[in-house]
Amino acid sequence: GTFTISGQFSHLGAFLGPLSLDPGQTLSLSLALALATTDRDTGTLMGTVVDADSGEPVDGAAVVLPGLGQTAISNPLGKFTFPSLPPGMVALHVSRLGYADAIGEVEVKIGMTVHTEVALATEPIALEPIRVTAVRRRIELPGLEDFERRYNSGWGEFILEEEIQRRSPGKVTDLLSSAGVNVSGDGRAVRIRRTGCGPTVYLDGQKLTFLPRSGSMGAQTGWLRSPANPLEHSVGTPEEEAAAALNLVHPMHVVAVEVYRGPAETPGEYIDSNSRCGVILIWTRRGNIGRR
Repeated sequence: GTFTISGQFSHLGAFLGPLSLDPGQTLSLSLALALATTDRDTGTLMGTVVDADSGEPVDGAAVVLPGLGQTAISNPLGKFTFPSLPPGMVALHVSRLGYADAIGEVEVKIGMTVHTEVALATEPIALEPIRVTAVRRRIELPGLEDFERRYNSGWGEFILEEEIQRRSPGKVTDLLSSAGVNVSGDGRAVRIRRTGCGPTVYLDGQKLTFLPRSGSMGAQTGWLRSPANPLEHSVGTPEEEAAAALNLVHPMHVVAVEVYRGPAETPGEYIDSNSRCGVILIWTRRGNIGRR
């Protein structure tokens, strides 16, 4: 019959044929192995790079043949091709960002196209640690020039905007328990010290409370009606007046609250005859005072 003969060793190869052999005939041949010089003496390597978990094609993988110095990049279908390779075992090195490298070997044969599939396993990318430094936020609003000085003094309790937003209170008195203020009657009365002693309340530097802050009194005893007093309704006790003043503004407009337990803590500009019952300062976004 008719035969085709090929031989290969490492990157050397040879190809003979077609050759005819008659019955009873002995045919002696010499097969000289050499580096491939024509397409007839080479083979083709085609492959696909896929994700080992999903089986989906991997685009942009680098496929390197280290022994031959050739490189190909997989296309969106994961395909790559190396034409005209010399016959023999060919080493592959496949890499892609986010995947572990894959290394293997494929045998290339003369006159043939060899197909292979490379599965890449996902590998998390180790990054350098990120150091985050938190800097205390400065509150820069008109009228608050001295706020940071008081904040850094170590006196009093402070509730800042970040905490207010995180807690999302329904009214300002809901914030005060964490600052050492006793809140009772579902926010209808507040005190810092003894019963019958209501704190003085300031809103953006303006005093809101005018009742004597301590002592026995009837429902209207001691009420100082001032044209500047924003509280138009009747309040029975200093604790109730303080709570009503605090809840004049909605918490969403408050950027800071300062609480001082008595004259020893209270900044000098807010000390008067009533500061012995404590002082609460509320600071808001300008233009939103009293809006609900």
